[in-house]
Amino acid sequence: SPAIDVIAIGLANGEVILHNIRLDTEFMKFKHASGSVTSISFRTDDPAASNKTLTHAALMCSSTSTGEIAVWDLDEGKRCAVLPEAHEGSVVRCAF
Repeated sequence: SPAIDVIAIGLANGEVILHNIRLDTEFMKFKHASGSVTSISFRTDDPAASNKTLTHAALMCSSTSTGEIAVWDLDEGKRCAVLPEAHEGSVVRCAF
């Protein structure tokens, strides 16, 4: 994650957990509809600095073994987009 002391953990049950390793606390959790989490990526650019019109700066995407890709809004703590069958089979990497 771009935040210091924060890691993302993808689980076989489809959950993605954001964990502060310095404080040893879980502070955010997301859940895919199906499959095991296979990849997690964070948006690390600044849309204002690059003249982009996207409104959400703190984003994370994750993918699953069933081909689902989800984009999560970390400011709001919820899913903002999902591609349920983005790939036929497992998505091995997602990135911004």
